[in-house]
Amino acid sequence: MTETTRRGEQIPGPVPKPGPPRPGPPKNRPLPSQLNVRRAPAVKENSWESLFRLGPEATPPGVRKLALSRYQEYLEEQRSHFLGYQADESLDYRDDLSWMLGYHVNNIGDPFTDGNFTLNSKVVERSVLDYYATLWNAETPHGESPDSYWGYVLTMGSTEGNLYGMWNARDYLGGKALIVDPSGSAAEGVPPRLLLVRAKPPEDDANVYTPVAFYSEDTHYSFTKAARVVGMSTFY
Repeated sequence: MTETTRRGEQIPGPVPKPGPPRPGPPKNRPLPSQLNVRRAPAVKENSWESLFRLGPEATPPGVRKLALSRYQEYLEEQRSHFLGYQADESLDYRDDLSWMLGYHVNNIGDPFTDGNFTLNSKVVERSVLDYYATLWNAETPHGESPDSYWGYVLTMGSTEGNLYGMWNARDYLGGKALIVDPSGSAAEGVPPRLLLVRAKPPEDDANVYTPVAFYSEDTHYSFTKAARVVGMSTFY
């Protein structure tokens, strides 16, 4: 600003003080495509996952308790919006089956042979097998006739079931059979020995006992792994 004298001279006036800065655009404003997008949080050193890292020393009881508590919170949060898989998350075994966690139960071996590991649930396993065998019109209970069945309850889901099915299909179509030792050399009171034998292919067709797996691109991915494990050829 300036002032004017009688002679018309201009002299400088006081310089105004600057006001507060005008607000500019906010920094790091998200783009429209970044709004309302849920992202997984980055793993930090002090997150609950770090509580499970094992070191040379034993985990202190307080840390162990805290880690399990945080893990439970994580499962509860995930279960509230978990979609896309055929898995029932509305489970509550605490009142009915939690007592079983105090026992080391192992159904090792043949479900129809009690075995030496007597802490098992083979009685329950045999009941489940009999039920499903009736759905396939198999004679039950197991072992009362040569036309009966054999099986076991899976522990690893459909992958193990597919592997076991392809294993048996390979042996059956490959001319193999499990038979009782025809020599009858077992001592009294000792179960007879089982032998795995294989049929001899005819000379005019050496591939008659060579099984091949056919399946579509929509088949469960475990079939490809099972075919490699049992050494079965496939068609794509």
